[in-house]
Amino acid sequence: KTTLSWTGISGIYRPRMSGTCSGRERSTGRAPQLSGSGSARIVISAENPDAGLLPAAQTETISAASLEFITLPFEMFNRESGVFSVTAADYWGETDVLFNDMVCLSTSSPVGRFSLSNTVWQDITIARFSSGLLSGYYLDHKGGNPVITVSQPDAGLFVSQTETVNMPVMFITAGQKNLKTGAAGDFVAVDSDETIEYTVMLSNLGMETMTNVILFDTQVFNTSTFSPTVFVSIEDTGVCDTWAWTADLVSWIAGSPAPETSIRGLRWQFSSLGINKTKAVRFRVRVK
Repeated sequence: KTTLSWTGISGIYRPRMSGTCSGRERSTGRAPQLSGSGSARIVISAENPDAGLLPAAQTETISAASLEFITLPFEMFNRESGVFSVTAADYWGETDVLFNDMVCLSTSSPVGRFSLSNTVWQDITIARFSSGLLSGYYLDHKGGNPVITVSQPDAGLFVSQTETVNMPVMFITAGQKNLKTGAAGDFVAVDSDETIEYTVMLSNLGMETMTNVILFDTQVFNTSTFSPTVFVSIEDTGVCDTWAWTADLVSWIAGSPAPETSIRGLRWQFSSLGINKTKAVRFRVRVK
């Protein structure tokens, strides 16, 4: 019969064997199994002196069996960072305190970032476990549900968790109306000397209030796309905090331009826009 034995090289390996835990087991014709918990490097030896066979030895590396999030999925508000913790578990579900491997940190979000500190932020994509535990912080500037992943490719270990990032989601729609014909829509037919009323609607479809929003409209006054116009009026409904205009796309002048002025753009500033709220601004121009 062949006798199997094991010897630890590094780490601590806690064996769990059927029959004996002395580190030796006699084969009964079926493939013997050695299982246990803890990270280590061990040498497994096989010998059968009765058969005159030379002994054989093989070095094995025993690592954690799985990575597991021990923090619940977080929900981020106001661009704060979310904290996460991951543990390395052995085959028996216990924390593998000898697991100190480097792991990769990744996210499905194109703008998500990781750091080991939220006071002195330093972007990282790799980190090292300490005694079977890793804690870090995640920051994202894109609303949605990013999936963050911690992985150790060499050991075939990975774990993922879906988080929630609440951010404002800006949505802008625009329409126009020919005040002479009454035609309205995304685009309407106009003739020279007719007045068009434009309505620009700004909506917040996200889960967080938008603050200090600045809305521009320079496309309407782009004569390479639209007919040349002159300014007629701007509607002051109190929906915005300030507005301004420009004649050269460089300097902006607060307030409204004088009627019949040729301008290149309008700008509105909103101090805030709440969740699921919409504000509309209107202005009129006359086709030359």
